[in-house]
This record gives sequence, structure tokens and C-alpha cells, in this order.
Amino acid sequence: MRQPDHKPSVYLGLCRQMARLSRDGNTQVGAVIIGSDGRMCGIGYNGPPPQVDDAKVLWNERHDDLPSKYTALIHADEAAILDSLRKGHARDLPTATMYVTGKPCSHCMLRIINAGIRRVVYDPGVKPRCVGLIDQKKTAHLLSILKPGCEVTVEPYEEPA
Repeated sequence: MRQPDHKPSVYLGLCRQMARLSRDGNTQVGAVIIGSDGRMCGIGYNGPPPQVDDAKVLWNERHDDLPSKYTALIHADEAAILDSLRKGHARDLPTATMYVTGKPCSHCMLRIINAGIRRVVYDPGVKPRCVGLIDQKKTAHLLSILKPGCEVTVEPYEEPA
């Protein structure tokens, strides 16, 4: 009898821990990329890149009807991809799985596709971030126009029975 695989639950737990590192008071997201061999390729959370002092980010001010934080913020999904590349894991990405605390937005989905990641697992219990109805349609359209052989699976995590 095959034992249920609880590792995805552990990886999503790690994503939730990563999300706590974000200084964004409204949206905290974490992501981790796991290679096919089970090794961690990259981690990330939503916030500014390492070169930006997040203590100086205007987290609660608005500019042109958008929060000013967006001028200095990258999403957790993108941060995990960049971390993987910095660590020399570019070749591992096509067989890796990205785990993230929320469904990726269309902007991040484009980054995921470009990195060659073929599988994304997200926590369906986490409220959507910038993924509104329009963005969901953009993501669905983006996934529908991929070339053959470039498919990406985006699935909610389900507890094993």
C-alpha cells in the first residue's frame, strides 16, 4: 500500500513561514521551488529586492491611485525564481515544482513560464492576492496559448486521504 505524500504540505508550510518575512501589512506571500530530486532550488517572499532597503519603502502611502509599495516590490513567485537562478539552478527549473501560498497572478505566471517551471501548487485556503477576475482571465488565456510541449500545470493543494 502506497503511503500518502505529505511533503507538499511541508513545502506549503515553508511557504507560509517565508511569507512572514514580508513587511507588507496587507499581503504576505511565500514561495519555494523544489527540484525533482527533492532539493530546494529557491525561496522568496513578496517584498523589495535585496538591494532595496525595505525599511524605507512607503508601505501605506498611495501614488497615482496605487500603493507606493508597488514601485519597489516583487512578488514571491518571481523572488523564488531569481533566488534559484542566483544559486545556479536554472537547469533544474523545468523539472521543479513551485509551491506558493496563493494562486499566481498573470504577471508571475509569465515569469514562471519563462523560467521553464512546469508545475505550480498553491494553497487554496489563502485569500487571493492581486488575482481578481480580470487577472484570472489573463492567466487562463496565457496558459491556453502556450506552444505544444510547454504546458504548465497550476493546481490547488489537496490533503491526501
